[in-house]
Amino acid sequence: MNFGGAAHQDKKLKLLLAGAGIVIIVLAALAGFLFWKSTSKDEDSQAKSERIISQVDNLFILPQSETPTVAEIQDLEKLKGQEFFADAKNGDYVLVYTKAKVAFLYRESEGKLVNVGPIKTENDAANQAPANQ
Repeated sequence: MNFGGAAHQDKKLKLLLAGAGIVIIVLAALAGFLFWKSTSKDEDSQAKSERIISQVDNLFILPQSETPTVAEIQDLEKLKGQEFFADAKNGDYVLVYTKAKVAFLYRESEGKLVNVGPIKTENDAANQAPANQ
C-alpha cells in the first residue's frame, strides 16, 4: 500500500487552507482599514464644519434652531453666473440654513464674511407661482 499520496494530499489541503486563511485575514484587515479611514474622514469633516460655524458665529449671530450645511468651494467655475458667489474664491465656505432661509459665504483665510443672503427653496418658488384661473 502506498500511503505517500494521502500524506501529499493532506499537505496540499493544509497549504490551501492556510492560504485561504491568509487571504481572509488580509481582506478583513483591509475592510477594517477602509472603515476606519471613512470614519476618520467623517470626523475630520465634522470637526472642520464645527470650526467654521464657530468662526462665523464670532462675526454674525447665527440661527440657533438648526445646524447648517457647510460646504467648501472647490470649483468656482461651477458657480459662475450666480450672483451670491460673485466675490467667492476656491477655499471659501458656504453655510446654508434651510429653515432660517439664509446662507453665508465665509473666507476663512481672511476671517471675513464675503456675502450673506436669503435662500429660496422649492416650496417658495411653488408658492410664488401664479394660480391657474
